[in-house]
This record gives sequence, C-alpha cells and structure tokens, in this order.
Amino acid sequence: MPSRLPRLAATLLLVVPLLLSGCASIEKLAVTRASPLHWNGHDRIELPLARDSVGRPVVPGRILGEETAVLVDSGGGWPVMTPALAAAAGARADGATTINGRSYPTAAGLPLQLGGASIELGKVAIGHQTAETQFALGPELFLQAIVEMDFDAGRLTLIRPGTFRSPAVAAMPVKIVANKPTVQLRVNGRDEPVCAILDTGFNSGLALSGEVLAALELPRGAAETSVTGPGGAQWSAPARAALEQVSFGNQRYRDVPLTEKKSDVAWSCPNLLGMAVLSRHRLVFDLRNRQVWLLPRSLATMSRR
Repeated sequence: MPSRLPRLAATLLLVVPLLLSGCASIEKLAVTRASPLHWNGHDRIELPLARDSVGRPVVPGRILGEETAVLVDSGGGWPVMTPALAAAAGARADGATTINGRSYPTAAGLPLQLGGASIELGKVAIGHQTAETQFALGPELFLQAIVEMDFDAGRLTLIRPGTFRSPAVAAMPVKIVANKPTVQLRVNGRDEPVCAILDTGFNSGLALSGEVLAALELPRGAAETSVTGPGGAQWSAPARAALEQVSFGNQRYRDVPLTEKKSDVAWSCPNLLGMAVLSRHRLVFDLRNRQVWLLPRSLATMSRR
C-alpha cells in the first residue's frame, strides 16, 4: 500500500501558506463586521484636518451626538474615548478589554459620525488620551475607506472603495500586521531590515525596540524625552542622537528623531514610524489593497524645512 505521507505533505505545503495569508483577511473581516462604515449615499467626504498640540492628525466628529476631536490613528487598535467624553456622551461601560497589557472598561454599540459618514462601533475602550484628543479611531476607518491626509490644504478626505482613482505615481506596498500598515526600513545604511508600523498616532520620528537599538549599537543620550504613542500611551525615554538615514521603498530621510519604544507586551512588529516623518507628505492610505502613497507636499511647505 503506497504511503500517503508525501501527498499529505504536499497538501500542507499548499494549505498552510493560504491559512497564514488569510489571517489578515480574517482580522479585517472581524473589524468591518463588528463596526460597519455607512457612506449614507456619499462617495467622497471631506473633513477639516488639524494637528493636535503634539502633532498628530485630528478631525471633528460626534459620538452619541457629542462633539469630539477624533485622532485618525493608522497604528491604532481598539477605538478609545476618554472618561470625560464617555460621561458627557452618556456612554456606559458594559465590559472590559486588555490593550497593550492594561485593562480598560468598554462600551458597546456606539454611533460615531464623521461628516456624512457614520460608523456603528461594536466596542469602544474608555481610557485616558494625551494632549486634547478625546477619541482615537484606527482600523475601523482605514480598513473601510481610502483615507487621504492633505496637511497643506487642512483637509482629510474619505473615499468610498470602488470610486477611488489612484494617483499617477506608483503606490508603496505595505504588509498588514494586526490591521496596521507596516514597512521594512533600512536604518543608517544597515542591510538588516527593521519592521515598522506607519503610525499617524505616534508624534515623533522613529521608535525602536530595545532589541533593535542594541543591535544597532546606538549610544544613549543624557536627557529624557516625552513621547506620545498608540492609544494615547505616553512614556519617557533617554533621548538619542537623530538617525543619519532611514529608508524604505524609494523614500530616504535624514536626521530622523529617535527614541526607544516602550511596551508591556511583545509585538511581532514593535517599531513605529511617526508623524515627524509622515507629515512630510500628503498621505493616501488604501489598506484594503495593501498600499500607501507618500506624495510630495507643496513647494512652499518644503522650502520651509
């Protein structure tokens, strides 16, 4: 009787990669089903875009009818609202969840209005934010809309998939990890790639884990710096000399601010590339198709840098 092991092995070689590649799709499906985005007859919705006091992108919104400043966080996880906003809006905690190793109360079934669009949020964590931001929103928006941030025009545009016309230049492919866009960086000319999240919720340049910092043998500075990270997390870390060069795709940056990434949990891609770099561009996120455009800003803006 012929052995079935070779046939079984061949089947596994075909099935396992499909299962692994399907993890991102399953995560996306879970988010979009739990918190569907309603376009309400619109294909394109424009919102005034501002930067909060630490430099992160915010737009106006309404939660349970209460006006709020919404952090548009490409590196975010759960939607998060402050206890003060929850009290003002009448949102009552009816559960709990763990974010970055910490427990937060949660409220379910909250409607969020963003201009002409609305999202029925399946679950919102209640916890403190930094700066004046009251609400943070991540995958629920980025996985269901093309999101364009034009800092020169002060405008954020939501575009319904299927109606989007891509820019004339080629997009930069990204890998989706835990519903977040990631790229492979080259730091200071090193050949070893460093995985980093493109994180509009991170106010500084590049945050690297202690393991990566040790591998790069970067010296510690004498001063401490305060950094704002995902979900309103804030930490102090030894200041370090700015990186000589950071590159990915066809983008290259010099003198990138650097800090150490602090976290209570382990992540497969723990490093963050933040607004000190991303704000140099007009950003277009099309995470449904795993692509991002980092477009030039106006000549007037670039001449001031």
